Amino acid sequence: LNTDSGVIAGLWVIPAAGGAPRRLTHEIGEHPAWSPDGHYIVFDADSGNSIKLVAATGGHPIRLVPPSIRIFRGGQPVWSPDGSRIAFDTNAEGARRVWIAQADGTVLRPASRSTREQGHPVWAPDSRTLVAASFPRGVNYIYQIGPDGSLTELDVLPELDVADALLQEPPGNE
Repeated sequence: LNTDSGVIAGLWVIPAAGGAPRRLTHEIGEHPAWSPDGHYIVFDADSGNSIKLVAATGGHPIRLVPPSIRIFRGGQPVWSPDGSRIAFDTNAEGARRVWIAQADGTVLRPASRSTREQGHPVWAPDSRTLVAASFPRGVNYIYQIGPDGSLTELDVLPELDVADALLQEPPGNE
């Protein structure tokens, strides 16, 4: 939070309708994601080296992923629509992979059995399936990760920057 007296570290909530900011934690947090029920926020912590969970009312964050699991560039955690699980990026097996944690931190596992690089997870509305991207050697792949850990290639975008693809107008809206 930037103030007249400088930057104040921490994770903050600022009311959309205006009002005073409220500090949730003194830890620096990035990529915060609200749980579907609005009771919790998961975020990258420790300069992107861990994933933590804090109550939406504030308090002491708990570490969701143990230090033995290497987080990839902050992990960018995302909640499943039903709020039961959190997907995130790791480098736990020497390559970028999507892992899944139960929201209470009890179960932690790779999302897929595949050795292919995966990242940027997005949950399907059913909370069972994920979509992930991979960018090896300039080729952009999009995969579906099934509940059984299967990995299915959905699309290949060989000469298109993924950011540009996401920003393009849908067909018929030119």
